[in-house]
Amino acid sequence: SVGSYSCSCNSGYSLNADGKTCVEMTPAVTLTAQLPMTKAAFKQQEDKFITAVAQSANVASDLVSVVSVTEVESTAGARFHIQAIVCDVVTDIAVPAVPPLLTQGTLNDQLQAVNLPQCTISAPPTVVRRAASPSPDPSPSASPSPSPP
Repeated sequence: SVGSYSCSCNSGYSLNADGKTCVEMTPAVTLTAQLPMTKAAFKQQEDKFITAVAQSANVASDLVSVVSVTEVESTAGARFHIQAIVCDVVTDIAVPAVPPLLTQGTLNDQLQAVNLPQCTISAPPTVVRRAASPSPDPSPSASPSPSPP
């Protein structure tokens, strides 16, 4: 009956949002970069940003994905007046370890090469585990576990 069971996944998998299937957790390097541009301007040039990140990490562009873009209004030094609009861009690179060449300097060199503004890496590259696409293999799917009475 409804509520009499809960689902769990094997090690290395996470329960999908549907509550019924499991997705594999894969390692990725994530970094947060801040660029002096609006979210709309970034979205128009997102492909250039992905290319720059890929080149600075020495990986293929298809291993780089933008996870989120958040527009932030800075009022630093002013009283209730917006001084600047920047975007915090969270990016994942599908590799198991932080590439040694992935630094703010190398990223800014690559951004300049594709005519994008310099960035500030506001969160250093770190390895995280993210959910991959749902597995077609039925073996890692969620298995109901009876709830205790």
